[in-house]
Amino acid sequence: MESDNKKLLFEYVTDETGKVYGNVSLFRGSALRTTFTEKNDLVEVSLNGKSVY
Repeated sequence: MESDNKKLLFEYVTDETGKVYGNVSLFRGSALRTTFTEKNDLVEVSLNGKSVY
């Protein structure tokens, strides 16, 4: 990663969704978020708030 890149890891648990974890990476003025939901095996990837996968 370049020196100006930032990364935030997160993890939380709710009754509705179960365990959810992932990260948000900031690079070159863009934000990439990856989220994993264990209860329903869902993976979400978004770039600047728009779903890409």
